[in-house]
Amino acid sequence: MKHKYTLYIGILMITLLLSACGKAGNREASATPPVAEPTEEITGPTPDITATLTPTPTLTPTPVVTHTPTPSPVLTPSEKPETIRWVNTFLRGPNKEEQAEINRLLQEKGINCEIVFYDYKGEIGKDYRKWVDAQVGGKLDIINSQAWSNNTDELAFIRDYMTDLTDYMKTEEGQKLYQAYAPMDWDKLRIDGKIYSVQSMTTLSHRYWGVYLSVDDAYLDYFEGFDGTYRDLRRIYDEIGDNSLVLQMDSFDPEILYACLGLQCFRNVPYDAEADRFISPADLGEDLNGLMDDLYRDIENGMVKAPFGEETVSEHVLAEIYYGDRPKREGYTDILIQEDFGKKSYWFSYGIGKNSTKKDMAFVVLATCFSDPEISAILRKPVGEDSYWDEDYDWEERMERVADIDITSGTLYGFGFVPPDGKESFYSNETERIGKTLRDNLFYHKMRTERVLNPNRNRDVAGSLSNTYLEELIVEMNRQLKEFRKKQK
Repeated sequence: MKHKYTLYIGILMITLLLSACGKAGNREASATPPVAEPTEEITGPTPDITATLTPTPTLTPTPVVTHTPTPSPVLTPSEKPETIRWVNTFLRGPNKEEQAEINRLLQEKGINCEIVFYDYKGEIGKDYRKWVDAQVGGKLDIINSQAWSNNTDELAFIRDYMTDLTDYMKTEEGQKLYQAYAPMDWDKLRIDGKIYSVQSMTTLSHRYWGVYLSVDDAYLDYFEGFDGTYRDLRRIYDEIGDNSLVLQMDSFDPEILYACLGLQCFRNVPYDAEADRFISPADLGEDLNGLMDDLYRDIENGMVKAPFGEETVSEHVLAEIYYGDRPKREGYTDILIQEDFGKKSYWFSYGIGKNSTKKDMAFVVLATCFSDPEISAILRKPVGEDSYWDEDYDWEERMERVADIDITSGTLYGFGFVPPDGKESFYSNETERIGKTLRDNLFYHKMRTERVLNPNRNRDVAGSLSNTYLEELIVEMNRQLKEFRKKQK
């Protein structure tokens, strides 16, 4: 019996031992990951994992321009350039070689066009409107104002024949063009708050036209607080107390005479910026008469030198009053007394023809030509050695050397007086009469080229200007000025 139990126990132990070895073998086998069997290929559309997502809406910016001019691609042999018809001014236009160079530079800049230049050879006063209408059915792309001396006709032409460029100026090309000029140049070009044209030249004589006082730097401190009037200039002269110094007058035209009274000038008519109205010169009364008395006396005693022949001096000049603009005299500082708003704001300015069928491309061409240094240098090439045209003119440098003085800048920018129908010659005759009366009251022509003080001058020059025609002119000018102010609001 005892041996039987021993046999059972032995068999049980062997069984347990074999079971333990089997489990250990299974653990070793599981340490090696099983090789995955290839899965069956899934066919059909890929599921859209974004179908359950709500996308963020894309905001579309509001367009800033009505038209978005975009330059054409670079010219290739298989493409035909777009023709742009450009009218030169009768004063000056690029010659054949320069025209070819302009077209080459435009194509080099990726603008696929070819400018065809038209030369206007009409006499001053010829009907420029009819000439424009006759060219290719009036469908010229880039035209200019062609004005000479009548700012009224020029302003009316721009309104009637040129496209509003205000929205175009917001484009990339427009912003480059804007940066190429002084801010005040754009203010001068605005008509009823809009821009229709681009100045064709950076010139001394056409950019900052007005009345200046050029002061000897050695005496500049005396002019602190100078109010721009002749009376204040006379006070400063007496304060310095040096009788060897002289004052020099560039002319005795209305622009200078009104500035000496603290007034601005618009087409020989005085303008009061503070009151925002035109004044009849006849109403200046004792102010104008007193100024003429002072000038006559100071010219007679030699303190004021007139700009005639040998009387023009170049030394011992305390200050010179001049009208226009010109290069700075060495050792002098220019003070802008009054800016002339009535002349040359739109002289030979270029714009896009209203009847053009290629306005977008025409603007790109126009903007590029007057913002690119190479092309603008060709278009602004001097007419002659004595010309004021200056392609290298630096307006920022110019304004740095013009003393800071409040001239109520901007008061008449964009205003243009348009005589009622049938009154054109009346307007012209009256304004010319004003200038002639004021000049002749101080001087008369002894010979064709010699002028002397007028011993028989009218002591009441203001009263001599008065007549019903002049008063009618002033009333109409102020009426149009009020209408202009309404459009600005």
